[in-house]
Amino acid sequence: IDPSCSLLLPPSLFDEVLAEAERERMWNFRLKQIVDTSKDMEWCEGLNCDRVFKRTYKSGFVTCTKCLHATCLECLKQAHFPLSCEETRVWQKKEHDDSQTYTWLDVHTKSCPKCGSRIEKNGGCQHMTCRKCKHQFCWECMQPWEGRKFGSLPSLLVLYAFLYPRLLSLACPFHSQQCDDSDANSFRCGVKEDVAQGAVSAEEKVRQLQRYLDVYSTYIKYENMEKALATNEERADKIREAIGKTHPWVETDSIVSIMEATMLAVRCCRFLGCFFFFHTECPQRALLEDHEVTLAELVQTIDKIVDDYGEKRKELLDFRDRIHRIIAAINEICYEVRVQEWSIDKHLDGKD
Repeated sequence: IDPSCSLLLPPSLFDEVLAEAERERMWNFRLKQIVDTSKDMEWCEGLNCDRVFKRTYKSGFVTCTKCLHATCLECLKQAHFPLSCEETRVWQKKEHDDSQTYTWLDVHTKSCPKCGSRIEKNGGCQHMTCRKCKHQFCWECMQPWEGRKFGSLPSLLVLYAFLYPRLLSLACPFHSQQCDDSDANSFRCGVKEDVAQGAVSAEEKVRQLQRYLDVYSTYIKYENMEKALATNEERADKIREAIGKTHPWVETDSIVSIMEATMLAVRCCRFLGCFFFFHTECPQRALLEDHEVTLAELVQTIDKIVDDYGEKRKELLDFRDRIHRIIAAINEICYEVRVQEWSIDKHLDGKD
């Protein structure tokens, strides 16, 4: 082969000299080369999908006609409306890292001041004894508890039942009041009261954790629904086959668009809860929640009657169009909420 030759071999030549498997491999390689070097073409990231879509716009989303996977045209990840790309990145980080686990441990447990073992307090007095190193300390201020010391372990075991209630009543030198087994909330620690006012209280941490868990449980519920709908392509093929036998005159091209609408509705509900997590003071929350309920009901209704597509085609198409209108309304409301919050923040910062 002469390196200086610029003549390109015609594709027909490869078809003549290569075996079928080698030809398919060559054409797949050429397609991959074209897509990877193109600025307007992208691979669908759906499971086991080999489709290519053209990135005509720089915003919005596109849905694959084969696997129904929706892709955000801005970040080229799975569509996440009504969340913005930045909000999605933050949520996914919270979802995948261990920050929420650490938050739970921080709220419900503390480390022993002596050996560092995590201890959970589930009630009773503030006088704590570490099970590992037997160190006694105050749960509020974490200072050593001044109590009586006994000689040997056997003597401690003998006197434990008799002296334990009295040990609990011993006063901590750092406290303004003594322990009260009947009411743990009545206990006040003088050291604890000197903590800086800017510190986040345990109650606030609990509230933040519970708010995240509530959103996450709803997120997982819709995520499981979306996974269950992932087999809609196979279901659509079965419906087409059945209609071809019973209603051969009815067109079946709209089945895929109906299945696509249900996937988009479930995905919208999944990320709508995340939107509330970031925008706690959303003025249109009641309206958005009504839209979420309506979308969930439409998905359930379509799932029940889609097998009767031949007889209920018009009704299914109406449900499909209604889903698209509701999703458009949700996206518009969420966009306005972001713009309004951005304008308020800008005004408060004195940048207008």
